[in-house]
Amino acid sequence: MVFQGYSLFPHMTVAENISFPLRVRNVPKPEIATRLKRMIDLVRLSGMADRYPAALSGGQQQRVALARAAIYNPLLLLMDEPLSALDKNLRDEMQYEIKQFHQAVGSTFLYVTHDQGEAASLADRIAIMRDGRIEQIGGARELYEMPSSRFVASFLGHANIFEITDLIPKGNGVDVRTSFGAILHSSQVPGSANVCACVRPEAMSIATTTLTTDNTVAGVVEDITFITGSTRYKVRVENGPQVHLVQPTTRLLEAIAVGRRVHLGWSASDMLLVRN
Repeated sequence: MVFQGYSLFPHMTVAENISFPLRVRNVPKPEIATRLKRMIDLVRLSGMADRYPAALSGGQQQRVALARAAIYNPLLLLMDEPLSALDKNLRDEMQYEIKQFHQAVGSTFLYVTHDQGEAASLADRIAIMRDGRIEQIGGARELYEMPSSRFVASFLGHANIFEITDLIPKGNGVDVRTSFGAILHSSQVPGSANVCACVRPEAMSIATTTLTTDNTVAGVVEDITFITGSTRYKVRVENGPQVHLVQPTTRLLEAIAVGRRVHLGWSASDMLLVRN
């Protein structure tokens, strides 16, 4: 098991911490030496075997904890929020390290986290739980693009949710009447009437002129946030909810100002109908 707080033995060196599970199992010394060298190389701590935990950075301590947990070749490795004590940049770096480590070790990792982005970047399969029950299992992209319920859609990433008052079959999809009076179209046919509409922020377009997309609504920009390469808008739809959308930032092109009237648009295939 890899703990949230590392739980390294402060009086033991890196080598002693990593080899501890083998020593308590009375593994022969030559085999310990072989496995220890492999683990130290895997976690890129060569030259640090004689250091004590206090002399290591947070990321290095986490690598020692990983190596110690995996050195005896467990079939299942439980990781309990192992990156929560690290800052964002180090967390991002360690996510890559854990993926590489997982591929090299080959054991099954059961990774517990409350960080949706962390789960999406690390996991082959994700289980989203609600009230102690599994709501949906799948890959990160599957869960994001094809959520089975409102809860899953809202849990993994941001979702713009529109309440539906009426469903009207149309062609290969349906028209939906929203609670704020707009008629929108989805190419998806719902399995029941108890559904809501979900549109992801990056699926929406924004313009100050009318858009020629399957679905359009008008609104007013209430807030703008620039976040490293993207611009996030909060727009109040006429007579409706506030929606979020994300657009790549174009260099030297000014964002649409707060208070400006805008049109939002998205395709019928991007409007998901999920159960409430």
